[in-house]
Amino acid sequence: MFAAADVEKLQQVWNSVPGARAPLALPAPAGAIAAEAEPEEDYDAPLRPWLTILQASEYSGLPASILLRFVESGRLPALDVGVRPGGHWRVRQIDVDAIEGDRRKGGR
Repeated sequence: MFAAADVEKLQQVWNSVPGARAPLALPAPAGAIAAEAEPEEDYDAPLRPWLTILQASEYSGLPASILLRFVESGRLPALDVGVRPGGHWRVRQIDVDAIEGDRRKGGR
């Protein structure tokens, strides 16, 4: 059993670190009413460093076919993980963030 003061200290430590999430939901101390926490705005953002092509497509908004073409041409670094659910390519989220398009004047 944990002392209520220790649980509160741990929650304060976790809440003081930007972007940190407590690994488990901590129960409210006996006799206390737990306040429901509001989720952060970017809660649904992928937290994994490696993404499947489909996950990278959903994350970036680019079609999966374009990302696959980038991987095959070497423009997007990828790791071949063999036959796996989700395909055999994994890309780093940081590499997806670094994709730049062609900037042309006057449209197209």
